[in-house]
Order: sequence, then C-alpha cells, then structure tokens
Amino acid sequence: MGQARGTVLALNRRRHLAVVGVDSGAYSVLGWLRGAGPDFNDVLRGILDLPGSQDLYNETRCEWLTVELRRCGCSFADAVRDAD
Repeated sequence: MGQARGTVLALNRRRHLAVVGVDSGAYSVLGWLRGAGPDFNDVLRGILDLPGSQDLYNETRCEWLTVELRRCGCSFADAVRDAD
C-alpha cells in the first residue's frame, strides 16, 4: 500500500467509472465524485490498491481528482465487468 501510477484503460462515463491498469500489473475500478473525470490513457498517481475515498493526481492533466476506489487488485476482465 503506497503511491503507485496507473493508466486509464476503459471508461464508463454514464456511471462515472474508470478501469485503471496499475504499474504493479493489477487493475482497479474507480468512480470519480465530481467533474468530468479522467480521459482514456490519462496517467494517475496515488494510492491505487486500497478501496475507499482517495485523492489521486492526474499527471496528464496536472490536476487532482477525488475518487472512490471500488475494487483493487483484480484482473482486467473483472475490472471491465464491474465498470460495465
């Protein structure tokens, strides 16, 4: 549990959900709480392996994003299914 980087690989804008591929090889599902949310291929930095509310830094857009990590450490298929 610590700072990690991840890339947004899938989006469900209708449900405000994103699938993030974490540098460790795992995947996380996050929901953004306000605003436009991340874009496809945005790079996020922060605690990506602990469910709950987190403030992540979007390195691509140079801005902070408040998210709810719904699922962490799962496979890509499970993450996409959860975000669908």
